[in-house]
Amino acid sequence: MTDVGEACHAPPCLALDIGATKVETALVERDGTTRARFRISDTDQHDDLISAIIELSRRVMSEGPVAVVGVGVGVGCAGPMSRRGEEVSPLNIPQWRAFPLWRTLNEVLGLDVFVDGDARALALAEGALVARRGRP
Repeated sequence: MTDVGEACHAPPCLALDIGATKVETALVERDGTTRARFRISDTDQHDDLISAIIELSRRVMSEGPVAVVGVGVGVGCAGPMSRRGEEVSPLNIPQWRAFPLWRTLNEVLGLDVFVDGDARALALAEGALVARRGRP
């Protein structure tokens, strides 16, 4: 098991938030520090949202190394979705019905991907950061 000291020196992960009006991605250090952050409007990407997300992700990844072991990419996305985000059908993205988000990102980015509901992903990330800082 990795201790907190080692985890803080691990490469950052790519955080991806697929929301109702925007897609935001950031390179996030294990202590919560953001090294790079970019945003696009998902309403401007009607025809090929996944290509825009991949391009945005690669842009952020060019800012520094990303963890290749464990969670390299953490994704928060609106639902409904199947287990692990294998298929997502966000109500606000009509062109994504049973869209294979997890597999697509895993294959294209070549990193371990974790997909969860956007609200749950936020809560998990916040809980992990608070635990690392030793606060109740």
